Amino acid sequence: MLRCPVCHQPLSPSQGCYRCPKGHSFDLASSGYLNLLLPNKRHSSHPGDSREMILARRDFLARGYYDFLREFLCGQIEECLAGQSGSTLIDIGCGEGYYTQSFTLAAKAVDPGCHCYGLDLAKDGLKTAAKRDKDTLYLVASLGDMPFSDQCANLLVNVFAPYSDEEFARVLAPGGYLITAVPAENHLFGLKSFLYEKPYYNILAPYDLPHFTLVSQQVIEKQVTISPGQDIYNLFQMTPYFWKTSSHAVERLKNLEQLDTPLHFGIIVYRRNSLD
Repeated sequence: MLRCPVCHQPLSPSQGCYRCPKGHSFDLASSGYLNLLLPNKRHSSHPGDSREMILARRDFLARGYYDFLREFLCGQIEECLAGQSGSTLIDIGCGEGYYTQSFTLAAKAVDPGCHCYGLDLAKDGLKTAAKRDKDTLYLVASLGDMPFSDQCANLLVNVFAPYSDEEFARVLAPGGYLITAVPAENHLFGLKSFLYEKPYYNILAPYDLPHFTLVSQQVIEKQVTISPGQDIYNLFQMTPYFWKTSSHAVERLKNLEQLDTPLHFGIIVYRRNSLD
């Protein structure tokens, strides 16, 4: 399944590392993840989400607020992989593996031979994921140059991560599925209403993916009350609002006793067209 990021030859496991026929070798980290991001592909010394953002997301998601989204996505995965044998699932932008571990369990429930991978730029998140989940191989890599052979995957899952029509189409076999989760119109409107004078609604629309056909578009929603204290600020750190909110609004948020807000997600499923 894997290909060398240097020469694109197949990568195979070999005594604690992965090696290609041309001799390029990549060691497994002690926690179990595999770093396939070449130094010249990094755009910073610490690519991906910061450690603070990863910890905030880990702690917030552990509180169960987004469990209903994870469970819904697992149902979609089981539908897409039903009847498959020896399939391959890739979770793109997997972070610290909150979703990925459950995705792997769902995939293996319908296809015990499924090969499952999680891919992200941030090593700090993958350390957590790999220590907790030994049934998934976690990879440090860019979604713009994924270390997978052509047409190797049967299912790609993308939860709030960027997308690439060409690269997704290269990796996904014809007839394979792409499941995406994106913010829907009302998502976190309670948080936005507290932070901004003129909060905006999200626009829910399918991605522009010429190599794919839209299969389904659904929305799921839940009204929640976020507990006072660190949960509220952890949620804030997970969002793009963290980077564009005034210091005055941030201080008000830190003193907020509780936050009532809808969680509103769009689940959009695509299918890879026949080869062009």
